[in-house]
Amino acid sequence: MAPSKKVLMLCGDYMEDYEAAVPFYALAGLGVAVHCAAPGKAPGDPCLTAVHDFLGYELYTELPGHRFRVTADFAAAAADPSAYDALVVPGGRFVEQLSVDPEAVALVKAFAGELRRPVVLTCHSQVLLAAAGAMGGVRCTAFFSLRPVVELAGGTWVEPDPLSLCVADGHVLTAIGWPAHGEVIAQLLRALGGRVLGGRGQGVLFLCAVSYSHFSPVPSLSPFLN
Repeated sequence: MAPSKKVLMLCGDYMEDYEAAVPFYALAGLGVAVHCAAPGKAPGDPCLTAVHDFLGYELYTELPGHRFRVTADFAAAAADPSAYDALVVPGGRFVEQLSVDPEAVALVKAFAGELRRPVVLTCHSQVLLAAAGAMGGVRCTAFFSLRPVVELAGGTWVEPDPLSLCVADGHVLTAIGWPAHGEVIAQLLRALGGRVLGGRGQGVLFLCAVSYSHFSPVPSLSPFLN
């Protein structure tokens, strides 16, 4: 991947842990510069992430994640979104607050509408596409509870089946969440002009134990491995 490619990640407190960390490190490892910006935070400030896991209850449980550092100034990024080749918005409840933040909504609208550059939306962050008035006519998937939002905003709902599905409708890439990271990252790399190779019999074995780190790179490697 050409080192000149730059991706903006829109961040905030209680964004989904995997959905911030995996794209950040996977893209950085492939030579893509990833700038992380959050309204109201300066470079170096932390964003507290949340790990969403299913522990046997009716809905997922929100567990404490990591302190994910902001690396870019939000106001500067919002003032010139054309400086970036793509926008990534993790899931998590932080997007509920951003959906009524005029500057955050305008940033999403710029990528989805005016610039028509790749926009990655996972889990609940599709609500920002609706808030930006850019959902109309878009084939979209998301966490199940967002189906009414997608349809009322004029989008076409696609069932996230399998959970690893990434729906690419032009420059808009959507998924249910971190189970789809392999396809999400592969589709984003293609949208950025990269080549994704696979099916050559390569494989990586991970030796795990009960206490293994949840920052496993498996989701980010899967586009390139058979």
